[in-house]
Amino acid sequence: LQVQVCNFLIFAGFRAFLYAAMAAFIAKTFGFVTLGRITGCVFTLSSAVNLLQTPLIAMSKTSFGGSPKLIAWLGVGLGVVLVPLVEVFRHRAKARGQRARDAI
Repeated sequence: LQVQVCNFLIFAGFRAFLYAAMAAFIAKTFGFVTLGRITGCVFTLSSAVNLLQTPLIAMSKTSFGGSPKLIAWLGVGLGVVLVPLVEVFRHRAKARGQRARDAI
C-alpha cells in the first residue's frame, strides 16, 4: 500500500510538470495569440488517439498474435509525420510575428 501512495504522488507531480511544460512550450513556440487554439488541438487529438487505443490493442491481439509491434510502428509513424508539421507551424508563427513587428 505504501508503494501505491508513493506512485500516486509521483504521478500527480508528473502530470503537473507535464501540463506546465506543455503550456510553456506551446507559448514559446507558437506565441500567446494561438496558445488556446494549439492547446485545444493537442487535447482533442490526444483524446482521439486515446479512444483508438482499445480497438488497436484488441486488433493486435486477434490479428497479430498479441504482438504490439503494429501499435509501436503507428506511434513512430505519427511522430515522424508530426515533427515536420510542428516546424512548419513554428516557422509560420515566427514569420507572422515578424510581419506584425514590421507593421509597427
